[in-house]
Amino acid sequence: MLACRHRAKSCNSSGVFLAAGGSLSGPGVAGTLSGVPGEPLQAGDRAARAYAEAVQHLTERGLGQEVDILLQGHVAKGFAKQPYWTLAPAARKFLQELHVPAWSFSLHMYEPASKPAEPGVAEELLSRLEASLGDTASVAGCVEGEVTHMRTQQRRGYGEVLYDGTPDIPVVTSKDFYAFLRKELAKSGAGAARVRLREQTTTHGRSITGLCGKWRCSGCTWKMLATLTLKQNGSTNVLISCDGKHGEQEQPRGTALWTRAEAAAIERAFPGGALLSAKGIRKALEEAKMGLKCTSLQIKQFVSRENKKRRSESGDAGTSVQGLKNVVSSWIDKQSASWVDAALTELRVLQAADCAAGHCFFAWSCRGFLNNLKGIKNRLVCLVVDGKQKIATTGAVIASVGVLCSSETPRNTTLARDTEGKKLQAELRTNTVQLVMQAYMDAESTDNFVRFFQLLCDTAQAKFGVSLPSQVLQMHSDFSDSIEAARRKVFPKARPCRDYPHMMRAVQGTLSKKALEDWRARTLHALRCTRFLPTAELFSAVWKLILPELQAAGKGEVVAYLKEYIKDVRKEVLEKKFSLRDGLLAETTLLWADYWSGVLGTHPGSATGTQTIEAFHSFWQEQIRRKARSKPGEVLLRMQGLYQKEWKAHMVADSATHRASLWPTEPDPLFVSGTGLHRLGQNSAEEYWAARQKRNVQKVEDKSTNATFYVLRAQKTDKEEPAQANVSEAIAQRIVRLILLAGPDLDAALSESGVVRQVDTGAWKLDLASLDLLFNCHCVVMIGDLPRKYYARLYNHADVKDKAACTCPTFGQRAQCSHVYYIEALTGQIDLRALPQKQKRVRPKKRPAALQKAVTVS
Repeated sequence: MLACRHRAKSCNSSGVFLAAGGSLSGPGVAGTLSGVPGEPLQAGDRAARAYAEAVQHLTERGLGQEVDILLQGHVAKGFAKQPYWTLAPAARKFLQELHVPAWSFSLHMYEPASKPAEPGVAEELLSRLEASLGDTASVAGCVEGEVTHMRTQQRRGYGEVLYDGTPDIPVVTSKDFYAFLRKELAKSGAGAARVRLREQTTTHGRSITGLCGKWRCSGCTWKMLATLTLKQNGSTNVLISCDGKHGEQEQPRGTALWTRAEAAAIERAFPGGALLSAKGIRKALEEAKMGLKCTSLQIKQFVSRENKKRRSESGDAGTSVQGLKNVVSSWIDKQSASWVDAALTELRVLQAADCAAGHCFFAWSCRGFLNNLKGIKNRLVCLVVDGKQKIATTGAVIASVGVLCSSETPRNTTLARDTEGKKLQAELRTNTVQLVMQAYMDAESTDNFVRFFQLLCDTAQAKFGVSLPSQVLQMHSDFSDSIEAARRKVFPKARPCRDYPHMMRAVQGTLSKKALEDWRARTLHALRCTRFLPTAELFSAVWKLILPELQAAGKGEVVAYLKEYIKDVRKEVLEKKFSLRDGLLAETTLLWADYWSGVLGTHPGSATGTQTIEAFHSFWQEQIRRKARSKPGEVLLRMQGLYQKEWKAHMVADSATHRASLWPTEPDPLFVSGTGLHRLGQNSAEEYWAARQKRNVQKVEDKSTNATFYVLRAQKTDKEEPAQANVSEAIAQRIVRLILLAGPDLDAALSESGVVRQVDTGAWKLDLASLDLLFNCHCVVMIGDLPRKYYARLYNHADVKDKAACTCPTFGQRAQCSHVYYIEALTGQIDLRALPQKQKRVRPKKRPAALQKAVTVS
């Protein structure tokens, strides 16, 4: 075939087939057309001459040579091809000009025979060829009949045809065949499991079989066969067929994270080196009908690694990184020599930019923001950190870190929403973030945040003598694994506090897909009513009842998802921060959530989480994104504009007396007097005081902890206001026991109090309404040694040591509440009349109509 394609004018039809049989499709004429070896045949002169010319031409081209070959026990003359990988460049180019695929040339590679050839065998076969087939048309019909026969056999063994036709990409080598096969499997969804492919050579082409590994796809009966053949016109044909069904996919265990089909689907969703996202990967696999078996952590780590690789491989990455490095260097050369010489609002880069291919980090601040560290020396600090993505087209992140504290003046804020969705607002001192430092980083990675935190510590120590690693009590952030890993390295003593609103937004969206309405409502109710449970032991005991209940109801997906937030933690880890009741705890692990805001484990007033810095970000990020998205080198210039204009009022002067604390400077009048809390179903301290004769508080003393507990009704019920409610001694004793106990004793107390009850099936079920009644409708004001023993680092500090603690959510978010003020007045610590009172708004008197008319006329 090769020789006569090149010399079409001198070759006749029989010669074309003989050359094809000898050089491409078999070990010579005998390899394709032999009948019974050894029979005497008469060779035609025309066919013999064409065969001789073809063999000579192919030999001259360096494709092989005529040798003796062994066929079915007999020795005959044939053309033995050289292996494709040993061919000279000129020979390969010759095959490419004739559009002969490498895989087709490599078919039927036979070794030369060791014994001499029997004379006349090749000539006899040539004669058999010409006598039985005649011309090329009948030869083509024979070949097409063989291929058709083979396809019929495949369809009988593999009932479902996935593809049958000419590939849309050139299939020249085995690598091309594999790539096309993986693409089609991913497109059809049949290759969602981890399929093992194995190549084999057949008489008429090449084929690949596919099976799933037993440990990768348990119970799988799926099998696949893909065959690559040549048509009469020289084009390729691929037939992919399969049979059976996939079993249950196993979670990746130390091998490749994605199957080849999954990787192809992800590549189609992010072509051309586009940056990946976890959300986009989930969507791509869902559209390809492939189940996701990776954990969220595995996906996050993959996205971080792959995006870093793609940035370094992109053509513009080096240019943009070098451009940023030049901009930062130029900025450093122009900025003031020292902080003393700089203006209050001057943006100063803290150190030279750390830039390389695909990597960039530099941080900045100003004197007005760094002065926020003046007021925290020798005090407990709650840091808030967050990173904003999609600021620039490079995929970079701008991270900010600040100190969480209470505002010095009241301002109008939203307390809650009513049943119609209207905001219930009042004037209160709210939490705010005092910005300290910002940084530009190529990705939200652990190394970048470690560098950011270390630079913050070094700057605070050098400028103000503040030792942040020993003073940081809590690190507030979203659920970024990179920030948490950096916290463990730089601030190992700090308690991680993940943002509750971030978690609830994600959970609500996910549960709408994974759970029915009744179970979704129950799960969300459980998350809300357990957030402020006072002790870690009580939080763990409740969730050890909820999760098995969901599992027994067939909600395994919901349980697996919730365990991304509520995790098993060894008791020894929690004991580094809290004094757990060792003698009462029988289990070695507890269920723990970083968003838990119980008063005995969280700084009062810090339960607002990262919402303060989120509100701060929402102002500037849109401006930076709009003006510097395609020009990241302008980030410093735009930030300098914000420092000089919008943020100047938030900066602290060198001479200012600065106070950074979560405790309010003085009580808010809303909690002391008036009826402003009625909209929330609560009462002021003055209203509790006025109704104190109705026994609206129960006092419980515990000698083992040297603590006194005051139990009050915190929320309005259908019958009466909380200040008017009579609190029974039995309920007060139950609540205090649940706070003091742990382990089996706590489980028994939960059963006795009605929080856990046995249903008809014999299983134990948590009664969320009873739990709500005890810890949301009631609150406990604690005075004494229990808080100091439980969370010594917080409650033994001079700023907190003599303060009462309340289990209500308001105290957790505001560090003040009407219950604490009432108990302090009841025990003689304060005088309610001396506290700021809620002033009634007085409307101006309406003018008489006649006077109003006279004024209008004049």
